[in-house]
Amino acid sequence: MRNIQLKNIIDAGLILIIMLLFEVSYITFINKYFSFLGYAFVFSFSKFAITKLIILLAITINMLQNSINYFISSLFIVLMLIPNLIIYEFVPDVPLIIPASILLTILLLYLISFIDIKTTKVYFINEHKILTISIISLLAFIPIALIYKLDINLNVLLLNDIYEVRADGVKKMGAITSYIYPWIVKIIFPIALILSLQYKKRALFILIFIAQLYLFVVQGHKSVFVSVFLIFFFFIKDYQKQVRVVLYGVLFVVFSTRLLTLFTGNILIESIFVRRTFFVPAINNVFYLDFFKDRPLYYSNSILKRIFDYPYHLSPAYLLGEKYYLAPKMSVNNGFISDGYMNIGVWGILINVFGVVIYFKLLSKINISPIFSGILIIIIFTLISSYFLTSLLTHGLLLFLLLSFIILQDTNKSFK
Repeated sequence: MRNIQLKNIIDAGLILIIMLLFEVSYITFINKYFSFLGYAFVFSFSKFAITKLIILLAITINMLQNSINYFISSLFIVLMLIPNLIIYEFVPDVPLIIPASILLTILLLYLISFIDIKTTKVYFINEHKILTISIISLLAFIPIALIYKLDINLNVLLLNDIYEVRADGVKKMGAITSYIYPWIVKIIFPIALILSLQYKKRALFILIFIAQLYLFVVQGHKSVFVSVFLIFFFFIKDYQKQVRVVLYGVLFVVFSTRLLTLFTGNILIESIFVRRTFFVPAINNVFYLDFFKDRPLYYSNSILKRIFDYPYHLSPAYLLGEKYYLAPKMSVNNGFISDGYMNIGVWGILINVFGVVIYFKLLSKINISPIFSGILIIIIFTLISSYFLTSLLTHGLLLFLLLSFIILQDTNKSFK
C-alpha cells in the first residue's frame, strides 16, 4: 500500500469528470440517437446513489495501488466500470452484478498485491533479448508471408477496401496461421518494436515496422495499425504519467466528439469513439446476461463440447447478433464477465475475475517496464471484447506472459 499523494487525488478528480462527461454524452447523444439498440434513459435516484458510491469506492482502492496495478486498475475503471455503471444507472432491469464484478476485480487486484508469489528469475543480457525476439518474429512471420506473398492492396493504407481485403484474407488464412496472426500483431511485433526502440536498434525497428504494415495491408485489421500507435504513445517510463495520459486522452475524446456532433450534426465520430469503444461492450454485457439467464452453456461451445451438447444453431456471438441486433451475420463478442456468466452463471463470473486477477498478479511479479504499457492496453481491450479462454490462447495473453517471463523480467529496474 502506498501513501495517497496529490497527483493521485488529481487523477481521481479527472476520473470523476470523465464519468460526468460520459453521462452527458449518454443522455444527450447515445440515448437520443441509439435508444432503439437498448440505450434507454430512466432516472432512478437509488441507482444514481449506488453508481456514485461504487465509483468512489473504486477510485479510493485505485489510489492505494502501486506501479503497474495503478495503471491496470485505472484502465479498468475508465474502460469498463464507468460505461457499465452508466448503463446500470439509466437502463431499467440491468443487474448490479456487472459493475459489482468489475469493482471486485479492482479490489482483488489490490488485495492480491499483499500476497507474495515465488517465481524463477530468468535474466538475459541485452543482446540475447534482441536476438531472441528477432528469431521469434522471423519464425512467426514466415508462414504468414508464404501465404500472402506480395498479394497486397495498398489502398488499405488509405483506409480504403478494408472490409474486402479482410474477407479475402480470412479465406486464405489456415488453421495454424489464424493463431499466429493475432500473436504476432498484438504481442510479438510490439515487443520487438519496443525493445528495438529501447536499445536503439534502428535496422530491426525499420524491418519490424515494415512487416507490421505488411500484416495490416494483407489482412485489413485496423487494430494492427492502432497497436503501433499505442507503442509510440506509451513509450514512457512511468506508470503514473501513463495514467495521466490515458485520462487526458479520454477527456479529450469525449469532450471533442461531443462538440463536433453539436456543431456539425455529424454523429459518426462520436458514435465510433464513444459509443462503440466504451458503451457497446457495456450494453452487450446486458444482452449476454439477459439471454443466458437460467440457461448456461457449460462450455458446450468450447472446451467441454465433447461432454455437453451445444443447444443452438449459431455460435453465441452470432446468436446475440441475431436476437438483439437483428443481424445474424453480426458477431457480438464480449468480455470475461459476460463470458463467465454465459457458461456457468455467477460462478463463471467469479472464476474469470479470479483468472484475470491472477494473470495481472503474475505480470506484476515479473516487474516489466512501463514502456510495454501499450501492449497492456491491447490486453485489457481484448479482455473487454473477447471470451476469457479465447483471450488467453487465441489473442496471445498467455504468450505475452511467457515472453515477459523469459525476456522482460525486471525491465522496470533495468530500463530506468
